[in-house]
Amino acid sequence: MALTVKDIVFRKALVFSMIKFAIPAAIERLSMRLGQVIYFGLIVRMGVDVYATHNIAGTVTTFAYTVGGGFATAATTTIGQAIGSGNESDALAYRRASYIQSAVFMTAVTAILCATSPWFGLLFTHNQRVIHLLTIILGIDIVSQPFLAAVLVDTSAIQAGGNSKYPMIVTTIGIWVVRTLGVYIFAWKLGLGLPAVWACIAGDSALRALLFAWYRCKKDWIRALA
Repeated sequence: MALTVKDIVFRKALVFSMIKFAIPAAIERLSMRLGQVIYFGLIVRMGVDVYATHNIAGTVTTFAYTVGGGFATAATTTIGQAIGSGNESDALAYRRASYIQSAVFMTAVTAILCATSPWFGLLFTHNQRVIHLLTIILGIDIVSQPFLAAVLVDTSAIQAGGNSKYPMIVTTIGIWVVRTLGVYIFAWKLGLGLPAVWACIAGDSALRALLFAWYRCKKDWIRALA
């Protein structure tokens, strides 16, 4: 059936409801990107080798992050369907299954990358210092994968449950207090280098995962979208 002009109806309540939900989600993304710009600037000033290693690690860990993003999308879809049908138990089960699978696969992918880094690192550089540093930070990243999986899945789950403000607050705290400030203090001021950067990134993921877990313990994390 083709759309007609009569089908185009401005529904004020619906539009304002969507804007109210979308603005915190947009601010969350902007806050994260702005924080990344700041601590990326600090990494650049640590030297060519450090920046090159960080970029290589960021490129290859995209494989694990993509896996988590896929399960986060699945969580949003299935949890939204469960909430729409009024089945809260299914929503909880979908969240749990999405997290377990994403954590397992993300950790496995990162572990494989860490184990093979002395070889695939040669695709990017023959600088042994960079390759050695790459192996170290990928090892740190293995530890952070279960937390990152929780962050990706729970952000989507809580937003699907009708709350986009809480993920915005949690992301802002994690990015600015733990990650950006931590990089400035430990990696830049104390001179601990790139391992400290990735430890701060892991700490950010761990803090956000714990804050999301605390929120999910509340009885009303799934609430009416209207």
